[in-house]
Amino acid sequence: MSKEVTTQTNLQALSGFLKSDKISAEMEKVLGRNSSAFVTSALTAIGSNDMLKSSEKSTVYGAIMTAASMNLPITPSLGLAYLVPFSNRKKGVVECQFQIGYKGLKQLAIRSGKFRNMYAKKVYEGQMIEDDSFLGYHFKWGDKKSNKVVGYASYFLLVNGFESTFFMSTKELKDHGLKYSQSYKSEKTRPYSLWTTDFDKMAIKTVTKLHLNSGEAPLSIEMQNAINNDQAVISANEEGETIDVDYVDNQTLSIDQTQEAQERERLINFIKGAKSLDQLKQVESEVPTYELEEMYLIKFEELKQ
Repeated sequence: MSKEVTTQTNLQALSGFLKSDKISAEMEKVLGRNSSAFVTSALTAIGSNDMLKSSEKSTVYGAIMTAASMNLPITPSLGLAYLVPFSNRKKGVVECQFQIGYKGLKQLAIRSGKFRNMYAKKVYEGQMIEDDSFLGYHFKWGDKKSNKVVGYASYFLLVNGFESTFFMSTKELKDHGLKYSQSYKSEKTRPYSLWTTDFDKMAIKTVTKLHLNSGEAPLSIEMQNAINNDQAVISANEEGETIDVDYVDNQTLSIDQTQEAQERERLINFIKGAKSLDQLKQVESEVPTYELEEMYLIKFEELKQ
């Protein structure tokens, strides 16, 4: 059977799955009048991507039903949620991942009724104020010195007045992508990875997700599910029931790991901003924990002069 025939057969099977009586009823239960538009968006996304059309049907079913359960249309231009195909070399098949976008996370946060405001953006050279590890991150957005992006910041304000800011440097985000993304860490697929083709989008989404997962944000059940299922291969049967979840790209850091990254970045800023040896020595005991001995010694020698 030719590749063209196989992909067309798969597309017909996927169309039949989405339009079956049971799945249609499930979609209407969750999406109401939006169910028809959601199915159309799913079929459009699949029909425009040959890898999706040739993906294991159970994984496409799972990704679609996951997006539907959160009422997140998978039209790529909306940036809410995506069906992402990838070649699973271990299994010798093409599978489909569910991925939530930054806009999808923001929409779920707004829906929860707990967030008054939430955004994420690039931080350019000169905009970040170096601060100590207790006062957190502060920025002067009007002090941009160049077009060099030094990192990405996430901010949210809750309806009760609590606010929080989280920052990751560009290097930390690249290291994060290389560590957790299967496509980005492979030299063969790196040119096609979203971390390569759309780094800004992945960085903004990642810094937002890690911020929300830091323990400071009140997460609704929908938000928890979105974070837990992001980048997962979710297999479902033809009844729409989940039968397996495989975290191929485990993007989610634990709360402890997120806090460690945050504390390390603040310690770096403290060392850079130290004005005297006495001030620098305040963090001497913490330096080995975060492997910042070289940076500390360079600053030490600089302040001695």
